[in-house]
Amino acid sequence: MHMRTFIFTILVAFVLSGSAQDLNYTPHDSIFFEHNTVPVYMDPSPVNIWQIGTPQKSWLNNAYSPPLAIITDTVNPYPAGNTSSFSFVIDSGQIFPLSGRLATYFSFIHRYETDTINDYGTVEASIDGGITWCNLSDDNCFMGSVPVLVWWESDSSITSHRVFPHTERISGKSDGWIFSRIHFDYAVGKGQESTVPIDSIIIRFTFKSSSSSSGNEGWIIDNIITGVCDIYVSAPSLEKEDFAVTVSPNPVVDRSVIILPGKRSGPVEILIYDVTGKMVRKISGNQGTRIPISRDDFLPGIYLLKSCLNGEKPNYAKFIIQ
Repeated sequence: MHMRTFIFTILVAFVLSGSAQDLNYTPHDSIFFEHNTVPVYMDPSPVNIWQIGTPQKSWLNNAYSPPLAIITDTVNPYPAGNTSSFSFVIDSGQIFPLSGRLATYFSFIHRYETDTINDYGTVEASIDGGITWCNLSDDNCFMGSVPVLVWWESDSSITSHRVFPHTERISGKSDGWIFSRIHFDYAVGKGQESTVPIDSIIIRFTFKSSSSSSGNEGWIIDNIITGVCDIYVSAPSLEKEDFAVTVSPNPVVDRSVIILPGKRSGPVEILIYDVTGKMVRKISGNQGTRIPISRDDFLPGIYLLKSCLNGEKPNYAKFIIQ
């Protein structure tokens, strides 16, 4: 078995065991633009202004996880009368990896400055190979005749921690960096996968400007993550000190804490692996129950944490570095 598949299998099993504090979400792939696990497809139009690079504008002046992001031109304001797109594919491995009531999800971090009325961005999805598209919003809606329920969570500002409903169009000036997450929910059970004819979901980001020039800077997107969640799994009734190792807050935006089970004694060994299976950090010794970690110590991405407490059976957790 390929190491990356092996790690993902462990993560899925760990989430379904009911022992994780962050129970529902299991990341699978990431697009951080410095290193992607899935490709980004740029619209081949000669007027496409989406660029992957280092932002050099006044307000959109940095990537969320430097140095690279995708942005509507790294240097210039967006032009008038433009329509530009890029896309990526969520493959079949994230649509029916398990039985039960499932949701595929993707999340991204973005910032924008556009004319509030005339210029805007949209996020669309296609489940038929790009023949038809559904414009995603925070309203519950079915995609065509296929029983796929689409739900866009409320957006949240990483800068001010304000939460607000997503609108159909992304426009105006954002409250700093915004975290957005969208679900595709399938009402299926074991052996019923063939009743929903989906083998991939194409996600398309599009920016449109009117015929009048606004001089605004546009839209920047970073740290796209795709994965699955079982939205009806519930944790067993356990005392707080009996929970397995967890990371909080997760994703790690600045600093987080590895929280070890309270009922333990003796030394601890914590091994942290990236998605390729490479061990990137080892923590050992007589640590307390709360071990700090910093975003600065890791590259952006998805990590697996393995903890061995006093010779007991290992515990696993996954965490995301934004």
